[in-house]
Amino acid sequence: MNNGIESVQRMFTAIESGDLKDADEYISPAYLNRESVDDGRSTKRGPEEFKETSRWLRESFSNLHFEDSDVIACADRAVVVTYMCGIQTGPFMGITPANRSFRQRQVHIFRLDKESKVSEHLAVRDDLGLRRQLVG
Repeated sequence: MNNGIESVQRMFTAIESGDLKDADEYISPAYLNRESVDDGRSTKRGPEEFKETSRWLRESFSNLHFEDSDVIACADRAVVVTYMCGIQTGPFMGITPANRSFRQRQVHIFRLDKESKVSEHLAVRDDLGLRRQLVG
């Protein structure tokens, strides 16, 4: 059993690569992504929600990757401080793509189940800064 860091790292790697076939190995069936629920994008849970969000991000952004990531885990929580980077090549939250690159600071907070699978996600992001970069 890992301490949750491995599960969280696998999530970010899957988002970058688009390889989602093993998501059930690190995402709990009870997984709740508070970000997709709050913005009305999804009502799904579990690995299917994670796959849906990953595809949505990859359809909006090419060269999607995460830089300068720090992962901290303790008990049933893991926190990732990172920068999401890429180029907007698809529609995103009502913003028409203009092939602009971006770098957005993000803090992700994960709850882990007793198997160290990710069971909940919420984030603090600089969404205004991202919007300014995408619309110019």
